[in-house]
Amino acid sequence: MEGADWQASDKRGLRLVVMQPRFGPHHIARLKAAASLLGERGASVIGLETAQHESRYAWDVIEGDQGFERHVLFPQQDYLGLTRAAIHSATVGTLGRLKPHVVYVCGWGYTEARAAILWCRANGVAIVLACDTTKVETSRSWLRSAIKRRILSLCDAAFVSGARSRDYLIELGFDAEAIAEGIDVVDNDYYAEASAVSIGPPIVPQGRAYWVTVCRFVPEKNLVAAIEAYAQYRRRVSDPWDWVLCGDGPLRTKISDARDRLGLQQNVTLAGFLQFHDLPAYYSRAAAFWLPSVREPWGLVVNEAMACGLPVVVSNAAGCVPDLVEEGGNGWSFDPNSVSGMAEALMRMHSLHPSARRAMGDRSLRIIAEWDLDRFAEALWEAAMLAVDRFRQPASSMRLLDRLMLRYL
Repeated sequence: MEGADWQASDKRGLRLVVMQPRFGPHHIARLKAAASLLGERGASVIGLETAQHESRYAWDVIEGDQGFERHVLFPQQDYLGLTRAAIHSATVGTLGRLKPHVVYVCGWGYTEARAAILWCRANGVAIVLACDTTKVETSRSWLRSAIKRRILSLCDAAFVSGARSRDYLIELGFDAEAIAEGIDVVDNDYYAEASAVSIGPPIVPQGRAYWVTVCRFVPEKNLVAAIEAYAQYRRRVSDPWDWVLCGDGPLRTKISDARDRLGLQQNVTLAGFLQFHDLPAYYSRAAAFWLPSVREPWGLVVNEAMACGLPVVVSNAAGCVPDLVEEGGNGWSFDPNSVSGMAEALMRMHSLHPSARRAMGDRSLRIIAEWDLDRFAEALWEAAMLAVDRFRQPASSMRLLDRLMLRYL
């Protein structure tokens, strides 16, 4: 930090680099809040983005001054088209120019994250590892677990989403005292204010109740099975709600075919991919939110729905469930591997009196108020301080196997 002498200071002047493959709207909001807080404490936040484009997530590019220093390794290229060698080289070179004291690395699965860990260990810089992985949705491979354990051993602190990701790191042998919690937050105020003035989506006839789901159309979101569950639900209740599915992806045709096969063309709307500023209209007039995923590290769309005051029905595979879903309070969780179980969960929410659902939505607002941008900013600062205080691994502790793993894995 520039060596051990810096650690003895009052931590003013700290330079914290926060890495991400691509900054979407939520990342920008978090970093803006963190830059404001750390600026008050004499520190600075530097956002390091690998690429401004990523074809799986078609967010608009957010440019201009966002309140923090920002660097992009590949401004005009799609992340998925970059080679590992190019990412590694650009990451190492840019970190060398930025001269950070702490680096927040984006997990263990990205080339740039492993390149940053290698660079930090070689240059005496503290590391905060970001993690939203949980035991529920991770591989059981002993080799992958062994690699994760070794990568964790090279990091000084961790910043996790919530209880499940914290528990997973502890199970992998990471020190519980070196973990801060609160990555996955959204700009609650934006969603609350935007939904309050929204007139609802034009694709849903005025006055018709509907479920809303926001996700990518990929296998882990479990949408084909969810359509079967929705069909069961419709057969078993009077005056069933419609369903609006917001998103896109490689399974769109398969999902559309399943909808049509079950005769649900008039009841299930595929709204397409929506930008950040379009989402509140879809949340605002929904009766409830539903997330059917079989794998979901956290489920940030649950935050969004709750910030719009919705009751929620969420797969118990989602990492956010222990933290955000209060059974019978603001909604329920369910087993996503059971079509009948999903249908039962929908029926349970549907059967409530409207006043009871409104009370659940109010409870969502109270719960999500604890998961705001300030929480992220404070927890990021906590993680950085933990990393600085616990920094313990000079370059000499790096084994050849570690170097090879980080460089060529």
